[in-house]
Amino acid sequence: MALRITESSITSDGTAHTARISPDGWQVSWLPGRTLTRNQAVSALMLTQEASRGIEQGDRLWPHVTVWAGELGLLPRDAVALASASEIEDKELGQ
Repeated sequence: MALRITESSITSDGTAHTARISPDGWQVSWLPGRTLTRNQAVSALMLTQEASRGIEQGDRLWPHVTVWAGELGLLPRDAVALASASEIEDKELGQ
């Protein structure tokens, strides 16, 4: 899975989630109402990629998930649950 990062958006080939620049900062689709820095937006999209593949504690990439979640002010399990739940909702809505 790979991220595509431009000046105004971040997308992934492994998830439907996106990040877009706004006048106030970065908006990430699975964290509505939050404004993030560019680095936080990248971390949020990296996290969604791992959540979409079903990562669990003990996975070799879990330490990365822990860092990305911490950057967003979330616990790793909560971040994975949020990203996973919103991915399922998007698929159910056909988005």
